Amino acid sequence: MIVLDIRQVAATLLHPRYRSLKKIPDHVKDQCYKYVRRQVRQLRDKVEVEEENRQQSSEPPAKRLKKERNMFSRFESGDLSEEAGEQNESSNESVEFEYSIKKGDELDRYLLFELDKTKKQIEPLQFWKNHSNRFPILSKYARSIFSIPATTTNVEREFSSAGFILNERRANLQPDKLDDILLVRSVEKQLYKN
Repeated sequence: MIVLDIRQVAATLLHPRYRSLKKIPDHVKDQCYKYVRRQVRQLRDKVEVEEENRQQSSEPPAKRLKKERNMFSRFESGDLSEEAGEQNESSNESVEFEYSIKKGDELDRYLLFELDKTKKQIEPLQFWKNHSNRFPILSKYARSIFSIPATTTNVEREFSSAGFILNERRANLQPDKLDDILLVRSVEKQLYKN
């Protein structure tokens, strides 16, 4: 049985064609959703801090009049979800009548997003580049996942070992014997590491 790392499942989730995570158990899907949401939240916090730092360095100090105006802004009509949250915190009414308007986060919107069925091939990096306005933070995270270069160091190391074993003296060595020698050496290396 292959055990997938949560980052591998997240990469599968962020590939538009495989985002439904078919054949993945529900508990792994839930872990993946939580992991991606946590990563997106961290990235969003980082972006917000950078924006605040950028604005603070470019804006002149705020005037006293603006502060007074902002003092009353909490009484203005605004977002219904904020008002519902404030009502729930301050009221002593029954919980039965409580309601909240849940705004879907970027991951929810991505999972519900309709793909263009006419396109047979969807490249994930191109998809996230094209939809960076719709999913700004999630696209940054997806690009960071998909831009990790694949490495072949283990394979190159094995070919190097095979080159050391198969030299002029052992040119008549059969391929299955060479495989056996490489297997024994790799097992020895693993045993010495542990």
